[in-house]
Amino acid sequence: MKEYDIKLPIAGFVLVSVEADNKAKALEKAMSSNISTDDIEEWDVYKQIVQGNVFYGPLNTYEINEI
Repeated sequence: MKEYDIKLPIAGFVLVSVEADNKAKALEKAMSSNISTDDIEEWDVYKQIVQGNVFYGPLNTYEINEI
């Protein structure tokens, strides 16, 4: 029997809470924060993440929600 190393794409998102005066500054703070695997809210393994114009991940751009 043969042995194989396989890299599978993963997709998901992290949740980061910050305090800021507006959404632009909040995004800047979140992007520069020290993110770790503990911040992962959701992730999954995919055979492929994008095919043509179809994205199979759970989130393809940022979302900002005021608390």
